Amino acid sequence: MIDLFCIGNPLVDVFAEVPGSFCARFGLNAPVQHVSPRRAAAILRELEEGRAAGTPPPVRRAGGGAATAARIAAGLGLRTAFAGALGGTSEGPDPPGRFFEAELGRASTALHLVCRTAPTGLCITLKTGSARRIAAAPGAALEFTAEDIPKEPARRARLLLLDGYMLDRKELVQRFFALARTAALDAGSVFMVRAGAGDIAAYIKRKPLLLFMNEAEGAALHRALGENPGPGVPEKETENFLRDLCRGAPRSCVVLKRGSRGALVFKGNTLLRAETEVLHPEHSAGAGDAFAGGFLAGFLQRRTLEECAALGNRTAGAFLAGLPENRP
Repeated sequence: MIDLFCIGNPLVDVFAEVPGSFCARFGLNAPVQHVSPRRAAAILRELEEGRAAGTPPPVRRAGGGAATAARIAAGLGLRTAFAGALGGTSEGPDPPGRFFEAELGRASTALHLVCRTAPTGLCITLKTGSARRIAAAPGAALEFTAEDIPKEPARRARLLLLDGYMLDRKELVQRFFALARTAALDAGSVFMVRAGAGDIAAYIKRKPLLLFMNEAEGAALHRALGENPGPGVPEKETENFLRDLCRGAPRSCVVLKRGSRGALVFKGNTLLRAETEVLHPEHSAGAGDAFAGGFLAGFLQRRTLEECAALGNRTAGAFLAGLPENRP
């Protein structure tokens, strides 16, 4: 029996400090941009080779929202599993894929991985002075399909979590909800929420669903589904909208992640406010995924919603403190 089965986009996160000329050489001019797998591999190769020239070695970790949640929940005592697509051949994953596989394996997470011809996904964060550049190349992660979800393990799991960046894969989402006893969904991005707002509202009413969103995603859902909310949605109106949404779906729960302001939890007619310690990290990517992993661990351990939110806040804080990007 698996407690939490996570389905998502496996990535290898890479962090490195580089001179400004490095980013310019690879055309990394925007704070965040997608690059081809070939360019991502070239960036990684030069980072590795740069170690001989005195550049600090890059730091790697297994990433992707669902994988982070699985790893966090496993550390809190849950039996977790993860499914996704890596790069490689029939003989096994490519080197970044093998790294990802080993990292999740060390976290005692059962793996259901398929190999595709595209390389394993990379997300490379480069720090140069006070600026950051992120180069993302999802690669093989985008080739995971509905048929790749292992039917029996997923059906037996107590709860299934889906990475919101997969919401545009309609057949996969339908299979996910067909297999889930209880479902959890992390919205992924404002773009995904806007594109799938109607489907998200339908999923909330269809079966027990825990929906995680940040404030921007909550406002985007309000704009997409609310009655003429206008271009600048006041925070209180979004809270009222989410409360009404949950009032019509009493088996589901919406969790609004607000960073240093803690979290709001909507369930039926109830609104819970969970405060947290105020942190000022340089880098916060992944904290929301760690929050979801902690919250779901508490939920599956049958804690109260207040306790789940508090555990989510603590795990997010511990995750941020452990990031090499935030260490002095």
